[in-house]
Amino acid sequence: MATLRLLAGGIAFLVTGPMLWAHPDHFAVTEIEWNPVSERFEVAMKLRLPDLEDALSLQQGARINIVSHPQSKTLIRTYLQQHVAVTFEGDDECVLHWVGMELDLHDVWIYFEAESKGRISNNRPANVNNEMSPSTRSDVSEWNDLFVARPPRPARSAERPVRRGTRPVRVRNTALMDIQPEQTNVVSLKVNSVSESAALSRREPAILCFTPGADSSAQPTGAARPSP
Repeated sequence: MATLRLLAGGIAFLVTGPMLWAHPDHFAVTEIEWNPVSERFEVAMKLRLPDLEDALSLQQGARINIVSHPQSKTLIRTYLQQHVAVTFEGDDECVLHWVGMELDLHDVWIYFEAESKGRISNNRPANVNNEMSPSTRSDVSEWNDLFVARPPRPARSAERPVRRGTRPVRVRNTALMDIQPEQTNVVSLKVNSVSESAALSRREPAILCFTPGADSSAQPTGAARPSP
């Protein structure tokens, strides 16, 4: 777990560069990896605990303490569903599925899955309650539980192809930007062993990764272009 977190920190430093020195407290890291078995994106997000509590307090109109509040997980789920989306290009809806969270002294790691769905129709309203639904996985409390302890991948077959690995992926992450105008959210997205990273801000809150014409195979880790 320590090695993976150091890697995430290293990617964040390379992407943001001098921004870290200018505003070291207004900074968050999100790791996203496509799981072809579940056909969902697995997400690990690190946020500063005081900032998340401030954001939830602003939303609820009352002071929220994540450690002691009995509905803290529900409040976090609702907040993230409003601020985070990972979708394949052409899909309109992202449903987040809660997996678990881990509290450190000053930070909170939140683990969830993002499911990209097709265009919203009149017959299928988009997440009416605007809340994250539970994952089918057991509750996760550590990084390794999400990214390491996976079930074995079944052999590929005509009945279960890996369908969406090469489509462009749009990532939006505006977490904490409602309380911190200078908030920087670094995201790293990995699909089929190819990675792209970018720093999101109020000015550019979303990116489009793996776009046609981008030579991702020649540049395993690169910066994605801003999403229109």
